[in-house]
Order: sequence, then C-alpha cells, then structure tokens
Amino acid sequence: MTRPAIDAVPIADAVPVRSPRAPHPERKNRPMRHPQTHASCPVHRSRRPIPRTARGLIVACAAVALLLTAGAASASPYQKGEPIQFTGLVTDSQGKPIAGVQVLLEASRNKFSYKKLRRTTVDTFKVSTTTDERGEYKIRWPWNDYYNGFELMVAIPVRRADGERLRILTRSDITERALGGSPVVVPLVITDTSFLDAFRHFLAGLDSQPKRDLYQKLGRPDKVDETVPGEVSWWYFETGKVYRFSGLAAPKIDSFEPIKKF
Repeated sequence: MTRPAIDAVPIADAVPVRSPRAPHPERKNRPMRHPQTHASCPVHRSRRPIPRTARGLIVACAAVALLLTAGAASASPYQKGEPIQFTGLVTDSQGKPIAGVQVLLEASRNKFSYKKLRRTTVDTFKVSTTTDERGEYKIRWPWNDYYNGFELMVAIPVRRADGERLRILTRSDITERALGGSPVVVPLVITDTSFLDAFRHFLAGLDSQPKRDLYQKLGRPDKVDETVPGEVSWWYFETGKVYRFSGLAAPKIDSFEPIKKF
C-alpha cells in the first residue's frame, strides 16, 4: 500500500517552536507578591481603613459635642449686653470672712476638638474685684453669648523678680449657676489659708525702706528665716544670695552656691 505524498513546507514559512525556558536561579523559589498586599508599599499602607470602633467613637464624640453646643446656646437666659451680677462671700473653712483678696471672673469659649477628642478652651476674658472688709465681692459683667464657660477664682498678687503673678487660692466652675439667672450668688471658701497667712505676715514685716526696695526688685524670697533674735534673713536660692536685716539698716549680704529649681 502506497502512503500519500506530503507536500514539503519551506523552511522560511515554518512556525518556530520555542523550547521551555529554564527558570532563573535567583527567582526559582521566590514567592509571588501581589502589589496590593505588598507590606512595603506606602500607598496601600496609608489607605488602611479606619476600624469600626474608632469610626464609631469619632461619630459619637461629634454628636455629643453638637448636643452640648446646642444646649449651651439654647439655655442662655440673657440678652447680649445685659449686665449680669456675680456676688458672694469669701471665707475660710471656719466661715471667717477674708478681706482684701482678689476675686476673678473668667469667661471662656470652649469647643470640641476633633483632633484631641475632648473639649478645649480657645479664648478667655477676665474681670476682677477685691473683697471688702466683710469679705464680700461684686462683679458686673455684660453678657456675651460667645462665651460658654464661667469660673470664679480667689487670688492674691505676689511679686517675683520677673514681675507680679497671681497666686490662685481657690477656684470654682459656675457655668450652670451663671445660666440660672442674675444675680449669680456664689460663696467661695479657701480651705487652706497657710500660704495666705504666711504671705500677709511677710508683707506686715516690710517695716523699713531697704526691705520694701528689695521686695520691689527681687520679689518674695524663697525662704524667710526669723530664728535669730533681732534678725530676719531673706533667702533667694536661684541667685545664691541671703539678705540679713537687723533693725532699719541696710541688709548684710552673704553669697552661696545658687540652687536651680527642677
């Protein structure tokens, strides 16, 4: 039996057949990485979704902030510019009136910070007065809806080398009382009067011009020593000086190694 003839195919028209390519020796065992799951890719790492709990917390805090803001705005019983009176009595823990101390009213603007996830103070305004001989104080302030937080403080001015500062003796948040109508009656109690008593004793001892001049220059000393009879020593630790007063004469000055505050 004769086999049928097969036409020869020219070499130029033949389709080449590629042999299987051998794997690269360095890539042979390298695992395949999908671009979306590449751990070192900064783009995909920055697009990680916010967890549900975090998103829920942010939404809840925002809702609470809006409710507080709306409540504070709707609860205002005053017209803008209406004079509001704050009054009361400043006493110690035994009920004894304290005269000659400053009472400060601080009005503040508070709002919710989405960055810090809490309420923050963005602006404040202060007005002050001094208690009379009966320990009473009165402050008149024109109402302004911009402020939504109110606080009363009792303080005394204390001179230091860099200027005069207020030493706060007690403070009280009176926001709810301020929104309850005028007059706003708030008694203020100084539970610890040790600093006030010591400072007033020091001021009473400024009985000579050299003492008054030194107090104006360096302020209240870090320590007052009256253990030596007939002598009062003022210690200033940071400057390394002690001034020893005797009578009305100028003080004797001794030096020591300065002590810096931590």
